[in-house]
Amino acid sequence: MEFKQAIDNIIINEMTKMKIPGVGIAIHKDGEMIYSRGYGLRNIEDNLPFTPDTLNGFGSNTKAFTCVAIMQLNELDKLDIHDPVSKYLDFQLSDDITIHHLMSHSSGIPNLNLEQVENTKLEPNNKFPLIAMGSWDDFFYHINGAGDAISFKPGERFFYFDSGYTMLGRIIEKISGMSYAEYVRKNILVPLDMNRSSFLKTHLQKDNNISIPYEPNEDNLPSKKKFPFSEFIHPAGGLVSSSVEMMNFLIMLMNNGKFNEKQILTEQSIKLMTTIYFKTNLFGWNYCYGLASISFFDDTMMLHNGGITGGYSHIAYLKEKKLGITLVTNYPAISYEPFYKLFTSLLDKELSDQYPLLKRWEFINTLVGDYQTYKGILKSKVVNKLGQLFFETEEPKASFALIPKSSNFDCLEFKFNYGSLFETDLIFHKDGETRLLVFLYSYLKIN
Repeated sequence: MEFKQAIDNIIINEMTKMKIPGVGIAIHKDGEMIYSRGYGLRNIEDNLPFTPDTLNGFGSNTKAFTCVAIMQLNELDKLDIHDPVSKYLDFQLSDDITIHHLMSHSSGIPNLNLEQVENTKLEPNNKFPLIAMGSWDDFFYHINGAGDAISFKPGERFFYFDSGYTMLGRIIEKISGMSYAEYVRKNILVPLDMNRSSFLKTHLQKDNNISIPYEPNEDNLPSKKKFPFSEFIHPAGGLVSSSVEMMNFLIMLMNNGKFNEKQILTEQSIKLMTTIYFKTNLFGWNYCYGLASISFFDDTMMLHNGGITGGYSHIAYLKEKKLGITLVTNYPAISYEPFYKLFTSLLDKELSDQYPLLKRWEFINTLVGDYQTYKGILKSKVVNKLGQLFFETEEPKASFALIPKSSNFDCLEFKFNYGSLFETDLIFHKDGETRLLVFLYSYLKIN
């Protein structure tokens, strides 16, 4: 079908551009799975294909599972989401920080880099200090010592705080008497028929369709890495699942807490989970509980992403249209732009109509490339770093941020500061060839 070709084009183009080994996708609409497919390789060395059933780390999409578990315990009156965290844990930073604050990332505590700490244990890295983290005493020593890092009161500012979700997982353990992994498996994964999904290495080692995690090496090529199986990461980002099994979780959310006649959460709990509590500067998200909300054309999109060693994932659904997509890779890539394009291809829309800045993004990429003066005597580059153009010269070796002189998406005139002494202009011409005029030089774009 036509939409399948469009989806294949989007994913394969992104895989080629970003050097992604493997991708799995599942699409569910109006009560049925309309497409699922794997692309590329789950294991480069053994040439094994990535399928929609390939297990892979879903990273921070785990947070929504942690919030479902908390809401289940809230329904049973085992806790109240407005209880102080210190009621359940040896948490000494503030008695005013509640479970609600942790779920909505509004505790005022900045991220304390737990994932880097855990990854450094697996593969020592001189970029990060080796911090003791072998017990819950170590964990709370790390958390409780962070008082000087706090600049805001609870509820004042959004800070994406992974360790807050580790604490939520520990609260689940304290109240349920089970390990976090055991509780989620019994009360969420099994009822959702996500029987292959797990947090545990011992469980996953029995599966013959699991991906190898890859990260870019110095040459920007996939390099095999170790997945961080750790109880400190489980509640914030440790779930390993497939695009197909993860879809069952989205189906439950789209059906107001019900999956195959099993009520995982009440409709009221789903409403609380999907209520906006904080408008953020992160991806344009409005944050709820373990999920974010954005306006997408004439609908509300509930979504999240997740990154973990050797994995990146997106999950999202449109509330009114009952359209859900899960996507996972074994490489830290695939941004929101191509993921949103998957939805627009199914809605017969243009993404740039929803996000006009994408017109600017697409245009400035036509300016990116290598330039040289007459006979290649001087060379320069124009590069795009997260939407900001930079003019880079070899002689002298320098990099200058380019500021457009108008708000038009196709503006060709820029200004930049040369040192601290003066401001100058840079102008592009695009009549058949792209040429860059700066100072007394004329650079021709060569690729």
